Amino acid sequence: MTTQDTGTVRVFTYKDRGGMLSPMAHDLRFTVERFTVRADGRDVEARFEPQSMRVDGTMRDGTLDPGGLNEMFRREVLKNAHDEVLQAGRHREIVFRGRAEPTPEGWRVDGELTLVGRTDRVTVTARRAGDRLAGRVELTPSRWGIKPFKAMLGTLRLQDRVTIEFDIPEPAGG
Repeated sequence: MTTQDTGTVRVFTYKDRGGMLSPMAHDLRFTVERFTVRADGRDVEARFEPQSMRVDGTMRDGTLDPGGLNEMFRREVLKNAHDEVLQAGRHREIVFRGRAEPTPEGWRVDGELTLVGRTDRVTVTARRAGDRLAGRVELTPSRWGIKPFKAMLGTLRLQDRVTIEFDIPEPAGG
């Protein structure tokens, strides 16, 4: 089993550059603080608590700026992410279940992701880095019925794209 003590899961959101107030928007990085990943043979199950997400800061040219947001804006971003986007009050977990197949570089896991009460197919690839697995997957939230976030009458908005990056220990026998 992998938990937040032995691995990391990060979520990246991207501003829509077409909005009138897009210069005020930010690409953001979040960290999921509570999650578990279990493997039983080739069967994989991952559970994430959306309420445990924290805002790490803004991203500029691929680099994290932890001071890019003031505390008031961080609270506002988290409130919107938890309440409006992920509906964490109603949907306390995000669950991925899949079947892993080995590749020369690591693993390919085909499965289903349940997010805000809807389930859709997802493929995750993970590459070996020593005794760890690292990977990323890009999601289109609208596939789960999540509308791209908008504020200030739509003049500030996010893209319909989220990237998840993870780094976890490779399961025993992997």
